[in-house]
Amino acid sequence: MAENYVDLGDMGENFAEDLERFAEDTFIQAALGQGVDLRYSRQIEQELREVEVESARDYVAQSEQVVDLHNQMQSCDAILKRMQEMLLGFQADLVGISDEIKHLQEESLSMNVKLRNRRAVESGLKGFLENVVVPPAMVSHISSGEVNDAYLEYVIMLNSRLHYAEDEGPPADGTSLGLDPSETVAGREVQPELDRLRQRAVSKVREYFLYKIGELRKPKTNVQMIQKTGLLNYHHLMQFLIESSPQV
Repeated sequence: MAENYVDLGDMGENFAEDLERFAEDTFIQAALGQGVDLRYSRQIEQELREVEVESARDYVAQSEQVVDLHNQMQSCDAILKRMQEMLLGFQADLVGISDEIKHLQEESLSMNVKLRNRRAVESGLKGFLENVVVPPAMVSHISSGEVNDAYLEYVIMLNSRLHYAEDEGPPADGTSLGLDPSETVAGREVQPELDRLRQRAVSKVREYFLYKIGELRKPKTNVQMIQKTGLLNYHHLMQFLIESSPQV
């Protein structure tokens, strides 16, 4: 009997403490302030359960749609996975293309350097050939042509080639690719031909000036006309004689 004994004083004290704790609860205070009857809590719980059961029924009723939606999501995931793989492949391709573009840029720079070097060599070789090669027309005209304006141009050309071939050291204008023309095979081979043309030109120019001077001695000669057209216009021929054959 002693074990089943319950102290009613302690129960009353605990109940009072519970009431005091409930009274301090803000939710209970708000409910009491709004006039809510707390005795309906079980009814509310029952309604919540009914709503829960109804929700479960709705879920079961929509189960096919949920399964279909799940399948669609799985399909979308598969599509997204394939797209991800494709994008990773594109990314790898872009890396390869970027490396190839970089390689092509380096090749382009190298080719540009080679092209500039070749053009520089071509320009130097062109200048060298222009000053060394003797055109057949110049040979023919100087050897047997009449002294006129065309003959004057060929003599000026010949004189330029003579200076080019006889000057010591590489030309200052950058031609001959930095070589002394007299040290090249082409320069040595053309030198005898240039000397032969110089002697022929000296002879023809000497004859020309002697003939014009002889015309000045004739009576009733238009001296001014001969001076202007026959002598002054060909003063380069006189300069050629002074340089190539001073004794003449």
